[in-house]
Amino acid sequence: MSSSSDFRSGLERRDEFMARVPSWYRGQWHFVAVNLVGIVLIGLAALGIHRLRAVELVTIPVAFFIANFFEWWVHKGPLHHQARGPAGELYKRHTLLHHASFSSTSMAVRSARELRMVLFPFPAILGAALIATGLAALVTLLTTVNAGRLTFAVALGYYLLYEWCHLSFHLPETSWLGRNPITRALRGTHTRHHDPARMLSCNFNVTFPIVDALMGTLDREEKKSG
Repeated sequence: MSSSSDFRSGLERRDEFMARVPSWYRGQWHFVAVNLVGIVLIGLAALGIHRLRAVELVTIPVAFFIANFFEWWVHKGPLHHQARGPAGELYKRHTLLHHASFSSTSMAVRSARELRMVLFPFPAILGAALIATGLAALVTLLTTVNAGRLTFAVALGYYLLYEWCHLSFHLPETSWLGRNPITRALRGTHTRHHDPARMLSCNFNVTFPIVDALMGTLDREEKKSG
């Protein structure tokens, strides 16, 4: 299939989905609401940190790496492989909708309403908070309360980082966030992941490609034509 037909079919897929989106939906308010909930929960966790010891700060890079690995694993696995139950819904939402609507040749949203296909559904922030709470409880049990609270803050903060990065990669390159130097540096790996020929094999980290580099799934090369 040619690039022009890929582009056309992607836009048609978007139009089909957007026709079912409620008229009241506003992508910018979706994004703001997710960030407000996340920031408030992170702030509440931070308020409970007292007499922080230097050794407890090790929790931050460790939790960040675990979150980066989790992002890579979920993206490489459930998001791109059909399964039964909730995992099957993840596959439908990500592969059959998001990837079908945004290819490497048509990455940018045409309006804020199309963020419905880029951002996670709003209830997902609550699910992420529950996962972060469980992980924090385990860390608290094994180490300290401060370490547990730091774990929660990093885990939920990583969720917001994912949303910010993913949003920036799907905004027009001329937008304020699209012109950001960090966005420009990272956009290429995610764009290559949206190439149908590559999406099952490379660039599963949407934020920073740390685990992609460690696991040999990082692809920085431009696809050669002809």
